[in-house]
Amino acid sequence: MALEGGKRTYLEFFCCELLETLIKKRAAFIAKKQQVRGTDKWFEGLFSLWDMREKVLRNPDNTGGLHPYMVGGSDDPGLCKAPYIAAKNVHFPDLGEIAAVEYYIERFLWGGLQREDTEEPFPYAIYGCDNWYELRRSDIGYGSGGLGKERMWRTFDYTHIIGLYHNMYRVAKFYPDMTKYLDKDGYLDRAFKTARAFFTVPYSIKMGDMWSFHGWCDWAYTQGNFHELYIPMLIDDLYAEGRRKEADWLKGEWEKKAKFFVYDSPFPFGSEMKFDTTAFESTHAIAKWGLEHDLRADQNLWQDKNSGRWYSHPAVRKQDFRGFMERETAANIAARGWVEPSYWQLGSDFRQFGCSNYMLSYMTQMGGWSILDYALYYARQPEKYMRLGYASFLGSWALMNTGDAKSNYGFWYPGKENDGATAWAFEPMKVASAWGGGPMTRGAWRYDGEIDSGYQGAIRSAACVLVNDPIFGLVAYGGDIKVSGGTITVIPKDGLRQRFHMLNVYPKLHMEVDRDGFVSIKATTSRGRLTGLSFVLENRWKKPHETELSISGLPSGSYRVAVGKVRSVVKVGAGKRVSLRLPIGAGPMYDVAIRMSGRF
Repeated sequence: MALEGGKRTYLEFFCCELLETLIKKRAAFIAKKQQVRGTDKWFEGLFSLWDMREKVLRNPDNTGGLHPYMVGGSDDPGLCKAPYIAAKNVHFPDLGEIAAVEYYIERFLWGGLQREDTEEPFPYAIYGCDNWYELRRSDIGYGSGGLGKERMWRTFDYTHIIGLYHNMYRVAKFYPDMTKYLDKDGYLDRAFKTARAFFTVPYSIKMGDMWSFHGWCDWAYTQGNFHELYIPMLIDDLYAEGRRKEADWLKGEWEKKAKFFVYDSPFPFGSEMKFDTTAFESTHAIAKWGLEHDLRADQNLWQDKNSGRWYSHPAVRKQDFRGFMERETAANIAARGWVEPSYWQLGSDFRQFGCSNYMLSYMTQMGGWSILDYALYYARQPEKYMRLGYASFLGSWALMNTGDAKSNYGFWYPGKENDGATAWAFEPMKVASAWGGGPMTRGAWRYDGEIDSGYQGAIRSAACVLVNDPIFGLVAYGGDIKVSGGTITVIPKDGLRQRFHMLNVYPKLHMEVDRDGFVSIKATTSRGRLTGLSFVLENRWKKPHETELSISGLPSGSYRVAVGKVRSVVKVGAGKRVSLRLPIGAGPMYDVAIRMSGRF
């Protein structure tokens, strides 16, 4: 790129297919090419790592030089894959992909990686690395300091499975004819009891001198864990399903953790490492919980089994959670690329106090959700944080190897066999060595590993956001816009097409459907006042059902709602969130209009 005075600069950017294509391709690739099937092995049903260079699935019998924990299915590289497919299928159901997840649960997870409900001690516990098969057969028993059969203390394993079951509950709830192994109640039960085990099992195991951490494993309460934000969602769904006793218990444990992070922990930004950007998804979820719920003061809420200390909180105030949110957001930004605009730095997490040879990791998109959510709901200058949050949401998609016949199906490791495969991270150095992957040159790693945790974070983040940017003017992050008179038309292209926000465009509006998807959205105004919304909704189940639409930010008043020929009236209070049940028939598309009464 030539500049004035004969100077030259270089822009590093990455082009990819549409986000919706990437989301779908990734799930399809894992389901079709990364699952062990048709063997009599102990790891039947396992989702393992794909080697893009050799175009082969690695597994415990064919590691390709990878460490056993990477391919044994009992640690993050393998644990993240079934949950990603489940998360995608909440939004885009596919019978074959759902069947692959249920095969994994039935053949590999339940009674293998995870202890069954009848197994004592510790039902619903999750075995750690290297693999569950060796631990179940170990000669080392209980009371060993966390070895052998007792290696069920790694809390970070549990939250993967909580998320898996919770998303399968949502799949079964939305598309009850598409799950066969369990129904929605069965999956919700598994989700809750795994969450209960998360808080109770590791804290019942005292780790011995052979570990860097000694004592009762309290990480469920004191550390940020992968995908913990599924726990608040699970609490809400337990209440919605009438399981109040279970919801109350889980809410109590979650609030112990929330108060510990805000009031008791001197440094709440650790995870498995002293400083680990994994924690920023958790810290933001905790801050968000405290701002949206009324937490009570307490005396001797719980006792630390390691120190003997009782934790008490004589005053619990929302401003303390707001201050914590500002602190954790600042720390998140400090560990995130914002100055350099190259695609592999902008929005990427910088791990371990500035490690720059492991870019675009899963923490890019997981922690990016926190920045994006802060911009959407809490920031005084949302447009400022939108740039960074959206860069994080987009960042790790650059690791995917996808394309068409003309591009030979991808940039990193071309060939049709790799269309939908992805990398673990990006290596910026000219000559380096990836974990277990051996020597490599600058570019994407040959294995996928933990990145599917990042893609789950991206699914949680995906949204089309209308912003009046002080530099670029009216723009839609994750969408195309057209302005004509008092009407703004938006075509969402964020990958999900289920969430739409208007930030510093009057009014500040949030709109989301729990399933199906927006095809186009129109906002109409009169004299600067929003008078109505209309949109085309895509039926993704192809059967009659109800879709829940939630809206907040509508000006107060009475609105008429039309879904095809079905009409109703709803009253909206200032600043209130409204939930509407939209009747959807079997057809592919439906027009929905929401207008101020008298202005249809």
